[in-house]
Amino acid sequence: MNRNKLFVKNLDNAATQKQIEFMFSGFGDVNFVKYNRNKGYALVEMSTTSEAKNALVGLDGSRLMGRAMNVREIPSTIKWKILSVLGKFIF
Repeated sequence: MNRNKLFVKNLDNAATQKQIEFMFSGFGDVNFVKYNRNKGYALVEMSTTSEAKNALVGLDGSRLMGRAMNVREIPSTIKWKILSVLGKFIF
């Protein structure tokens, strides 16, 4: 697992990167958010592992613009740099 990196899906395409960052910032410092609006996915990097875990527990299933977010840890088999550079969101 990439301990401080999260995969968020089921996002409404009308949501903004700022809204996503704001929701996660309630659980700690957000290093960055990479949002693919067309696909409804985001990659979120928190500053620490504990912040990421708290965000996962606190936000998984919570609603943003009427849709329940699905927040997951990024498996260690996923190459973070490839995902973040290419904007690919593949499990």
